[in-house]
Amino acid sequence: ACHPVVYGSDNFEYSADYPGALCAEVQRNIKGNPICIFVNGACGDMNPYCWDIGNKDRKEQVEEIGKGIAKEVIRIAKSIKTKCCSDKMAILFERKSFKTSSRWDEEKKYEVPVSVVLITPEIAWVGLPGEFFVRFQEDLRRRSPVKYLIVSGYTNGDLGYFPTIEAAVKGGYGADWQTDVEVGTGEHSVIESIVSLYKLTGKLKPEPSSGK
Repeated sequence: ACHPVVYGSDNFEYSADYPGALCAEVQRNIKGNPICIFVNGACGDMNPYCWDIGNKDRKEQVEEIGKGIAKEVIRIAKSIKTKCCSDKMAILFERKSFKTSSRWDEEKKYEVPVSVVLITPEIAWVGLPGEFFVRFQEDLRRRSPVKYLIVSGYTNGDLGYFPTIEAAVKGGYGADWQTDVEVGTGEHSVIESIVSLYKLTGKLKPEPSSGK
């Protein structure tokens, strides 16, 4: 999870930045003409390590970062062993939303969508509508009942930056400026995602217990 902003704000040319270099390298080095898809996670407070070096040698940095990540992607891809799923397995999906207000204007309201896809009992995808701070991605994976969880930002909308409560108190870019959603909205999104994951995996009972 990292902003694709190796090229700084002083660059006015079209660029796929480091994800472009990453995808190209993966596709060159894996047989079968694969399509490499880049999904950015909760990158709200994550920038490339070369963020402040100026625009000099940016192309070199783009290639270095992209190929560095690609090297690990290729290593893992070549080690994957596939297996058949149960004949009864189906992709399950839940999309829901909740309302929140603006941090700075209580009369301004937002609808916050949360999307969860269960691909297999071990693999799931959570889509969140904006630039969530990376701690939310870490919390989601730590609390998830699913072994492999993909987190996707900018999904079904972009409501700007979602800082953690602690970050909102500390302040800074995306924490108390360039952000508009009410404090705690990110935490609420995580809770809604976890509930959906437990529901889709069948671990939350659809009816009350008999008490026996």
